[in-house]
Amino acid sequence: MKHTALLIMCLILSAASMHGQYIQDGGILMERDGKNLVTDGKKLSPESAEILLRESFGRETASAWAEAGRRFRTGKTVLIASGGATFAGAALTTAGAVWYSHYYDNKDTDTMKPGPLVMVYTGTLTALAGIAGLCAGSVIYVKSAKRMDRIIDRCNSLHERQYARTSISIGAQRNGIGIAVNLMH
Repeated sequence: MKHTALLIMCLILSAASMHGQYIQDGGILMERDGKNLVTDGKKLSPESAEILLRESFGRETASAWAEAGRRFRTGKTVLIASGGATFAGAALTTAGAVWYSHYYDNKDTDTMKPGPLVMVYTGTLTALAGIAGLCAGSVIYVKSAKRMDRIIDRCNSLHERQYARTSISIGAQRNGIGIAVNLMH
């Protein structure tokens, strides 16, 4: 009877296993808001973010963040400028086409000057250059944003590993049934 009760108790303990983890509070969890690093709900300036990253995670992480931030701003600037160029090119093309149709309807085509056609060609080339810039700016902007997100994810995972060093398990263990305290290094 004793062996049966012990067997039943072991089965119940192995079926009801619990796991807990002691996590120290006091670390820094980071997020990204555009090009800014956010810690504890506060946006940091680029200089403050670089100092924090250098002190907490090393010079390589800080320089990678600064480079990704520069590329992020460059991508945003290229997108804005290219959008303006695309709009200006479309406006020039439209104005040249209207001028050409008005000139063609009211004048003799033999004496027509090249003004409207030059405007249409210039507008078309400007719009095409703007579209190419939009494509390039989008690639730069998205890649740098993803790079910044990966840096934050890596820093937060290092933070979690740094502060989650002790775990307690109750139930089936590697060497039997019981309570295990694991210290992770």
